[in-house]
This record gives sequence, structure tokens and C-alpha cells, in this order.
Amino acid sequence: MLPRSQTWLAGSGLPCASGRTAAGHLAFAAGPHFRLGPPLARLEATIAVRALASRVTGPELDPAGLAYRPNLNLRGPERLVAASAEIRADGA
Repeated sequence: MLPRSQTWLAGSGLPCASGRTAAGHLAFAAGPHFRLGPPLARLEATIAVRALASRVTGPELDPAGLAYRPNLNLRGPERLVAASAEIRADGA
């Protein structure tokens, strides 16, 4: 049983604090909130790949080392083997 301070959000079957309407609901990215995780992960990956690319000389992919994931929902390589002529200690 719900406390008296809660009512059911019209049509959703979910409890909601009294006085709020469905139009004022902030869930499911319809509000002012923002998650920093995904853009931060993309920024970190971009920085790491650029730093590696500036230090690697003569990169080559090994076609025999390419294996895809068997999962159809998460497509992409499971393993990607690469070799290089040289990896410098600095970006110069």
C-alpha cells in the first residue's frame, strides 16, 4: 500500500509524489540531467589513440589476427593484432 503522500502517475502504473504530473517527470533523458561517463570515455579514448598514433612508426594489421565477436548484439572485433616497425618513447 502506498503512503498517503504518493499517488499513481496517470496511465503509467508507477507511483509518483503527489503534486507532480507526467509533464514534470524527468526520467529517460527528458530532463536537465546529463551523464558525464560516455563523453568522458570517448574523450579519453581519443587522447589515448592520438598519443599512440603519434609514437608508432609503420603500423600494420595482421589479417590472420582479426577475430569478430560471436555476439550479434555487440558487433566488432574481439581481437585485432597489429605490429609496428618502432614505438618511440615520446611523440617527437
